[in-house]
Amino acid sequence: MATRMHRIARAVALASLAVAALVMLVVAVGEHVAGWQVLDVQGGSMEPTIANGSALLSVPAHTSQVHPGDVVSFIDAGGMRVTHRVVDVDPTTGGITTRGDANDANDATPYAGERVDLVKVAVPFLGPVVGLFALVAGSVWVWTGAVALVLALAPWERVLPRRGQRPAPTSTEAAIWEHAQALLNGSTPAAADAAVGGPRV
Repeated sequence: MATRMHRIARAVALASLAVAALVMLVVAVGEHVAGWQVLDVQGGSMEPTIANGSALLSVPAHTSQVHPGDVVSFIDAGGMRVTHRVVDVDPTTGGITTRGDANDANDATPYAGERVDLVKVAVPFLGPVVGLFALVAGSVWVWTGAVALVLALAPWERVLPRRGQRPAPTSTEAAIWEHAQALLNGSTPAAADAAVGGPRV
């Protein structure tokens, strides 16, 4: 019974963290949050980096901001969403050549559009939940909830922008994670605030 109650308490703490994380991010990035997208992965072409059924958090980017090694998502000429890694950027045309990590060859047609979604976070197994959110897309509260859920459940290991590199977490990510650890370890709110440098107003 005690173990079950402990699990429930941890679940409640995690749900609270989702809301807190969302508020902090809205304050930190303001209007940029509106451009974020939560995507549902339906395929294994990016395994093992991104498993089938994962949920992705991406930000909009111009193709001039994209470099080989980045993972991007876009709608191809056939109207299908493609989420693959960039292997080459044509310096003349700006066209992007991509390939799935699990594929043996590059995608047949380079992407010639100007905008892509740059993948920042991948969370395994959450894709079906994101699919349910998509059924009622257009509601700002629904997508806000999707963003909060992905951020709360993410292990804070972002998809590497360059193969072989692991970027250090941002100060916001580190503060959220330390605050969550303090809460889940049973610290008081004051102690949890102290762990991340005092309460925020």
